[in-house]
Amino acid sequence: MGLLDALRSLTGPKAPRLATPEAGAPVVEVSHLEVHTAGTLLIVVTDPSGVAALREVARAAEPAWLADAPTRVFFSPSPRPEVPVRDPKKGWAIPLDPDTRAALLKTLRAEPGDYELSETLAISVK
Repeated sequence: MGLLDALRSLTGPKAPRLATPEAGAPVVEVSHLEVHTAGTLLIVVTDPSGVAALREVARAAEPAWLADAPTRVFFSPSPRPEVPVRDPKKGWAIPLDPDTRAALLKTLRAEPGDYELSETLAISVK
C-alpha cells in the first residue's frame, strides 16, 4: 500500500478535494481585488472588470487568474465541490462547482453590491 492509498483509506472517497492553481491560466488585471474571510465564507471584493472576468470563467468553464498587485486569485471551474486554498506565494485558489457557476451567471452583476453565490463564496462589487 502506497502513501496515497493509505491517505484514501483514512479520508475515504468523499473527502473534500483542495483547489489547485494553474500557473499557465490567463491573468486578467483588474483595478480592485481583495479577499476577506468570514468563518467559512470567502468574500472577494472587485470592480466591474473583475465581474466581467468571473462571468466569462463561469460561462466558458475555463480557469483564469484575477490580479491586482499584490493580490492574485485563481478561479477554476470544477466538476464537484472543492475546498478553497490560500497559498502564501501564489494567492487564492477558489473552485467554482457547477452550482456556483450557475449562481454566478444568474446573480452576479457589474453594479455595486454584495452577491452571495454559495455557502462559501460571496462577491462584493465596488
